[in-house]
Amino acid sequence: MHYNALIFDFDGTIADTLGEAIRIYNLLARENGFRQMDQDHLAGFRALDTNGLLAQLKIPKRKIPLLLARGRRMLKAKIASLPLIKG
Repeated sequence: MHYNALIFDFDGTIADTLGEAIRIYNLLARENGFRQMDQDHLAGFRALDTNGLLAQLKIPKRKIPLLLARGRRMLKAKIASLPLIKG
C-alpha cells in the first residue's frame, strides 16, 4: 500500500480524543490521589498556567514524566477505536 501523506493529530482535530484523555487522566488521578476532572471543569482549567493547573489538580511536578508516559501508552492502546470528528 502506498501513502502520499502522513497526518499527525496532536490536538483532537481528527479523532475525538478529549473524552478518552479525561477518562485516562481520571484513572491515573484515582490511583495517585489527585483531583479528578470532567468536561465541565475544562473551561476553568484552560485559563490557568501550568503551575496553576498542577496546583488545582494536586499533581506534584516530579510525577509528571511518569504520568505522561503512562497516559500516552494508554491512549495509544485505544486510539484505533476512537471516533473520528466529522468534517
